[in-house]
Amino acid sequence: MVGANDELLGDPLSLEVDGRSFTGWEMAELSRSLDALSGAFQLGVNGRAGFPYPIRPGQRVTLRLGEAELLNGYVDRFRGSFDKRSGRKLRVGGRDVTADLVDASSDLPEVLEVTLAELAETICAPFGIDVAAAPRFSSERFSIVQSSPAESAWSTLERLARSSGALAFTSGAGNLILAEPGAGGRADVALVEGDNVMKVELAVDYGQRFGLYVVRGQAPGTDLASGFVVSAVEGSAEDAELGRHRPLVILSDYAVSADQAQQHAAWEAIRRAARSSTLTIEVQGWRQQPSASARPWTVNELVPVRIPSYAIDDEFLLAGVTFTRDRTAGTTSTLELVRPDAFVPNPAVEPDADPFRSFLDGVTPQ
Repeated sequence: MVGANDELLGDPLSLEVDGRSFTGWEMAELSRSLDALSGAFQLGVNGRAGFPYPIRPGQRVTLRLGEAELLNGYVDRFRGSFDKRSGRKLRVGGRDVTADLVDASSDLPEVLEVTLAELAETICAPFGIDVAAAPRFSSERFSIVQSSPAESAWSTLERLARSSGALAFTSGAGNLILAEPGAGGRADVALVEGDNVMKVELAVDYGQRFGLYVVRGQAPGTDLASGFVVSAVEGSAEDAELGRHRPLVILSDYAVSADQAQQHAAWEAIRRAARSSTLTIEVQGWRQQPSASARPWTVNELVPVRIPSYAIDDEFLLAGVTFTRDRTAGTTSTLELVRPDAFVPNPAVEPDADPFRSFLDGVTPQ
């Protein structure tokens, strides 16, 4: 089925269900973030004489922009309505297949001497989800891993990913990705004020930042190590930019080595520092360039940004993207950008690494 409004709105957007392709969507939103294991979508159409969309919750679907696959998942929600003033409305919403990892329990047995990649494969296998992991996450081993009763599959995996400094997110094609920050490469185009940037917002919030992060836990005993050596594992990291006494102690709820505790503390420090300042930019279209063959915006890529009004000329990590399409505002992408070292564990967060420092220090914008 082809909707006439697709031609008006640009790239054809289709939802494939049971071998059929449904287009003509007048409203669409798709969001994806490095902080969320699963992306989510919502589609809508108004004013039709009936609902020629035999779509129901629980069905497997693929959302495409032209030939580009944006999401592979399931329909969660279906809502149809009618009133005399606005006519008929249909709304369909869902998430990536990785949403099952977020919602469902893992029932993971005790696992010994396992890498993050192996653990992810063990957890994802019953759900039919493939895992693609960076080489580093196939080498370092955790001595013992066990899920808590009724703990979700993602909660079990997220604990280990955090201490390993791994980003866990969906590829959009139904896979789980375990990647290094920025491993997606570089965007094909820069974001430039006066060129392709429609709207800019800089938000700064230090409420969740601390001057010192301390992770404490226990390592399993061995014939060579026991007692205090394994019962007082600790790692720490500083955020020098905060500049005041404000410690945060985190108790690890699983067995960790000293290196893993240190990695976890460093991860918390840089993640919170990165999340304290967010640059949000809105651009036209869902693709990086105005061409049907150009790539859609993709999380975990590095993007050059030049915003003279905010004294910004640097490279940022694309941490989140929301695609929006409707008949009033047209087709836009809202890009959430964070400092380029975001999610890279470092024992000390240095003030000079903040790309917003010049603007916040009162440097006169150009």
